[in-house]
Amino acid sequence: MNAELAQLRKDNQRLKEHLQSSVSLMEKYKREFGLVDEETFTEIKSVVEGKRFNAKDFDVQDRNGEQ
Repeated sequence: MNAELAQLRKDNQRLKEHLQSSVSLMEKYKREFGLVDEETFTEIKSVVEGKRFNAKDFDVQDRNGEQ
């Protein structure tokens, strides 16, 4: 049980490191992203930074018929 827990912790740490690396790469090529990709980027970055992701920030739905 302890060995499995230790392995899971190592795997979790490794995944966090990979996620941080992917955010670094995404920041480097940020200008190449569209709105949908920007939303994905922000969601991933919020996980790395420990911030709350708000999907409503990217909601572009026309609610009242105005453009």
